[in-house]
Amino acid sequence: MKSAVPATVLALFFLSVRVPAANPSSPPASAFAAAAPRATADKTPRQGWPQWRGPNRDGVSAETGLLREWPEAGPKVLWKAAGIGEGYGSVAVVSGTVYVTGAVEGKGVLTALATDGSKKWTHSYGPEHTGAYPDARCTPTVNDGLVYVVSGPGVVSCVKADSGDPVWKRDMVKDFGGRPSIKWGFGESVLIDGDNVICTPAGSDVTCAALNRKTGKTVWKSRGLDQRHAMCSPVVMEHKGRRIIVTQLVRTIVGISADKGEILWTFDMPQRRHHDDAVKTFTPICSGDGVFVSCDGTQLGSVKLAIADGGKSVTKAWSQERFQARIAGAVLRDGRLYGASKGKWMAVDWGTGEVLLDASGVAGGSRGSCIMAGDLLFCRGLSGWLGLVQVSKREMKQTGSFKVPGAPKEKHWSPLSLADGVLYVRQKNQLFALQVG
Repeated sequence: MKSAVPATVLALFFLSVRVPAANPSSPPASAFAAAAPRATADKTPRQGWPQWRGPNRDGVSAETGLLREWPEAGPKVLWKAAGIGEGYGSVAVVSGTVYVTGAVEGKGVLTALATDGSKKWTHSYGPEHTGAYPDARCTPTVNDGLVYVVSGPGVVSCVKADSGDPVWKRDMVKDFGGRPSIKWGFGESVLIDGDNVICTPAGSDVTCAALNRKTGKTVWKSRGLDQRHAMCSPVVMEHKGRRIIVTQLVRTIVGISADKGEILWTFDMPQRRHHDDAVKTFTPICSGDGVFVSCDGTQLGSVKLAIADGGKSVTKAWSQERFQARIAGAVLRDGRLYGASKGKWMAVDWGTGEVLLDASGVAGGSRGSCIMAGDLLFCRGLSGWLGLVQVSKREMKQTGSFKVPGAPKEKHWSPLSLADGVLYVRQKNQLFALQVG
């Protein structure tokens, strides 16, 4: 049922930010400057950001007319929402509503905000993760008037998008024998494929399950691979008329038929040290017959697989140990992968795996996550710095960098979201809306 969060933790207010200095570790104070002149390109119809990694679950937006340079003090802050609950997920934005999960006193809360930052409603969806890196993990998935979230303990909840009223719930542990990460619990943003909600209980009995998106009833279950949940959000691709769900478990990349749940292929990612609690948070990037996955802690670093045999098998096309992105740490554009690895931001050839470009000092010089619109790469470093990078065949040029105010000292894991010319930056229990278009 719906539950209100105290007004004091949902206060909305404006504040200033610091301007990046030559040394990113000690930026001088300054108020936000006015936004830079807008780009002159015509704007495309807005797509919103309805789920993890955006409209197509690949970190890429079709929006144009965005700022190509940021003022020294950063883009204009439109609003800030405080008290959304502690969490690591990004936001979903659909039809004038911003959806975000957070933990308030150990309970998961889904909050719906208007695009001016004012609260529409809240819904408490049950206990949240209290182990290592506690609090909410998932980015809401919004589809056809419904919103789906997954708690750290593994409960999938569906609520109405306009009110937060509950529709159905399923427990991945009780219903499917799911095995969460030993330390980190479940960390997944569900995939919508047609009328199905795809989730990843993992374990001995079930790898992925398809639930009817309106009722929550089980449509199919794929067989178990006796591996734990690895905090990877699945993606769906199409290969020669076959729809394939691709995701990761603690040791294995897996391809599953979207219609019946049959496991079509697996590919093991050898660990540098064997353990059953690896996290593989990187959502696969799929294009043509290729599947790309990156994860540090493995012997390969990153790997591109080539799908063959009508989608029933895979072979390794290439691997690249230098490129080790995390979470939402890479995007694909014009035959190049862009992302962060060990403090450098790189461009990697999709066909060969060759590192074509690298740049130091982007987003404070730390690894992080990124999203892309046209030739603009929006980067977020784990240090809390944001960077805007224009990419071309010849270079990766940073044209803006700043640190959002009040950034905690801990690492900044939450990926960015982009909708209607607004860049959404989540910092644990705070959400900033920055005007970039």
